[in-house]
Amino acid sequence: MSNPWNKFTASTGLQANPRKCKVYFGGVKEEDKQKILAVSGFEEGILSFKYLGVPLSSRKLSINQCQPLIDKIVARVNHWTTHLLSYAGRSQLVKSVLFSITAYWAQVFPLPKKILHRVEAICRVFLWSGKSEGSRKAPIAWDKICDPNSAGGLSIVSLLEWNKVSMLKLLWNIQDKKDKLWVKWLDAYYIKGKNVRHWIVPADSSWIVKQIMKSREWILDDQKWQQELTLEKFHTKKWYHALRGEKPKVEWRTILYHNHARPWAKFHTWMVLMGRIPTKNRIAKFGVITDMLCCFCNAEETIEHLYFTC
Repeated sequence: MSNPWNKFTASTGLQANPRKCKVYFGGVKEEDKQKILAVSGFEEGILSFKYLGVPLSSRKLSINQCQPLIDKIVARVNHWTTHLLSYAGRSQLVKSVLFSITAYWAQVFPLPKKILHRVEAICRVFLWSGKSEGSRKAPIAWDKICDPNSAGGLSIVSLLEWNKVSMLKLLWNIQDKKDKLWVKWLDAYYIKGKNVRHWIVPADSSWIVKQIMKSREWILDDQKWQQELTLEKFHTKKWYHALRGEKPKVEWRTILYHNHARPWAKFHTWMVLMGRIPTKNRIAKFGVITDMLCCFCNAEETIEHLYFTC
């Protein structure tokens, strides 16, 4: 029998390596399975397995399957704890590195909320304490930190909304990107040319298809969605802010974010403007101290007094 991969090699220029490839079955008779294995020369694989760094499974992802994501983030944070980083340095690492690790997973499939909350908890603890674990109370709520700069936040991306937007992008691809192979497969076996927006999801559909179609609930404006379908590129940022909702702008936004001060100085100024500097009058509210007088002039030590009066 001729090699079954000759046509594959001739059309793609790629050579299949049976030692590195496996074939996965679902709903196939044992007799047919053995014939396929004999012809292909591949070994039978078992779900779930990793592909390009993320787990692939025919069922809903479990917490244990997402544990490698947590371990990878914790390993990065533990490495950074050996460095003397300022708040500004930590916030930049959270924005760039930790978010990028999670966003790669989030754009493939819906992550369990427990995992998203765990990742945000690690980021929150690292931002305020420089460690991966701890019980220190955060001076500012994480939801506020995720607000845009104009609303008084640090523009750190909220993973919960980002995961939802990623599912919306997959839904947009299904309805608009008919040239993609996985979209063609979904259309052939599930959608069959029907309108995705109003398609009734069969009960026997896979969990990932159900989750992608569930994202239709987050489309609050049909007109905007129809406009999005006419564009060549999905506007992730626009839909992310739509899910986050309109945030009121703060008056001091231009003072803080339109200057060339050092990052640590701007972060400290942000803490002052948010009223979260641990002055004596603030610490006394938690019962830590009873003396609220300024050590320089014996007036009550408040933020206004310490920074603008004393």
